[in-house]
Amino acid sequence: MMVLIYRRNLLAYSETFIDAQSGHLRRYCPYFIGRSRMQGIDLPEDWVALSKKEAPLVELTGWWPRLAERLGGANVRLVHVHFEGGGVAMYPLARRLGVPLVTACHGWDVTAEDAAR
Repeated sequence: MMVLIYRRNLLAYSETFIDAQSGHLRRYCPYFIGRSRMQGIDLPEDWVALSKKEAPLVELTGWWPRLAERLGGANVRLVHVHFEGGGVAMYPLARRLGVPLVTACHGWDVTAEDAAR
């Protein structure tokens, strides 16, 4: 069983908490997805599916052909999004997969003024 963990940019040095949370999963296998890979925390390559070109398609329809190919018949149970804006982007994917979507807000995304977002 798998949990898709979404962060738009994977993963800044300051986001060790995201990596640590995934390391504590016991019943589920974490699989990181995002739009781009940034210099920061190293993630195993087989955990990461990246696609800038496919992102608009995913965000509009939830269809991510390359991710579907990489996951094969994996039993995805949850999409876990980090930071507020990603929840809107990944909602179509979670809906297409028929799984719950959880968005974790971590601070700045909760306290920022609307104009700053």
